[in-house]
Amino acid sequence: MEMKEGNPFSLVAPFYERLMRAVDYDLWFAHYERAMRERCPQAHEVLDLCCGTGTMTRRLHSAGYDVVGLDLSPAMLAEARAASSPEIAFVEGDLLDFELGRRFDAAFAVFDGLNYVLEVEQLHRVFANVARHLRPGGAFVFDVNTEFAFRSGMFDEEAMDEEIPHWWQSRYDPSTRRVEVKMFFLVDEEPLHEIHVQRAHHPAELEAALEACAFERISCLDADSFGALRPDSDRHLWAARYRGEEGSA
Repeated sequence: MEMKEGNPFSLVAPFYERLMRAVDYDLWFAHYERAMRERCPQAHEVLDLCCGTGTMTRRLHSAGYDVVGLDLSPAMLAEARAASSPEIAFVEGDLLDFELGRRFDAAFAVFDGLNYVLEVEQLHRVFANVARHLRPGGAFVFDVNTEFAFRSGMFDEEAMDEEIPHWWQSRYDPSTRRVEVKMFFLVDEEPLHEIHVQRAHHPAELEAALEACAFERISCLDADSFGALRPDSDRHLWAARYRGEEGSA
């Protein structure tokens, strides 16, 4: 049978939430909300970047926030809209140049969406664009996979006996700090294949990019424990406050 090829988050979209079923989203939401509230206690309007199928977006809406979800994948957004309240706006857009024409109290980027930004220069553009969409005093909370995770093969997985049989194989290039992940799935006896590429951003790069875009009160924690960083942390949770530029409102 011929293998069906697709762009990242295209073929996987209809069964993405089943793949992520083991994730404790309630705990993740608690961590993100806490980090947001520490920097912007009055937050009400939230931009959920890289929202995917809208799992975190719906939690924000259920908690009473005015939330907008943004993602680059039409397929993931279709799943998000089908599973969500019509009160939630979902917008297709690129982190590098999206324009929503409004400002928010906070922005989230949950589950390593920023690792798909592959150049330091692009990282600065993303942070500058996020800043343009935040009110002064707004919070920005995001997580990234670490270089330790890529070196240790966090994406290597063989689960052919699960509900969605799949096999993932990664190759990490330390010279570029990029990992290429070949993802194979078997869905209704049809083989599917997507290739994902991520970059491991050094903490110093992230901090410098945030500071250059007028963010302050920057913190970085172990994403799993919400505690101090460890040498074997495979994911970091970052939070910062946008101080605003002269003339911003």
